Amino acid sequence: MKKIPHGYHRLRWDDLEDWFEDAIIDRGHKYQMKGRVSDLSLTDNGDLIAWVSGTKRYATTIEMTDGEYLDSYCTCPYAINCKHGVAVVLEYLECLKKNQAVPVW
Repeated sequence: MKKIPHGYHRLRWDDLEDWFEDAIIDRGHKYQMKGRVSDLSLTDNGDLIAWVSGTKRYATTIEMTDGEYLDSYCTCPYAINCKHGVAVVLEYLECLKKNQAVPVW
């Protein structure tokens, strides 16, 4: 787990670099930029969930524990902290940047 100080809204690129390998960040960024993240939602406990289109359509969840720790779980073969997780986090940050509401699931 990577410690993230202050929650999602404070998450920065440097935090992602600490959390993921560079190649995973690059691939996830490309997925997000190509619009492969869909149905992004927040759960009641603050987790992010979304579908990410890759080789198949994958369900991806991002959990933040105590506003400080991030983990991603995915139905892809990689399963944890994958490019799909990066794409979901970046999509959420883009929504925050644009003041777009993210629905509660």
